Amino acid sequence: MQTIPQRLAALPYFLAPLKEAASRYVKYPSVMGKDGVMDIGHRPWVAELNYMLMMYPGIDTDALNRYCRRFEIQVPEVYAEFLQAVNGGFFFGFFRLFCG
Repeated sequence: MQTIPQRLAALPYFLAPLKEAASRYVKYPSVMGKDGVMDIGHRPWVAELNYMLMMYPGIDTDALNRYCRRFEIQVPEVYAEFLQAVNGGFFFGFFRLFCG
């Protein structure tokens, strides 16, 4: 399994702002869950299991295509690229995206 810094380094260029922010906070207690979720920047004063950033592993292309066919939707290319890199997460406590 990859480490958090390795996963961050592999993010695509258009996620550079997210990568830079995550890289700043990875020095604080951070963990890679068994399910591949990156929990970065532990904030126990907010809640026992609260982190500045939680990023889920990307969805594979086949799974995304099945999802689109099932719900008869077309995912914009830029959003598909995002989901293939980071299939959602919680960013600074206010931003959340998920597919499937």
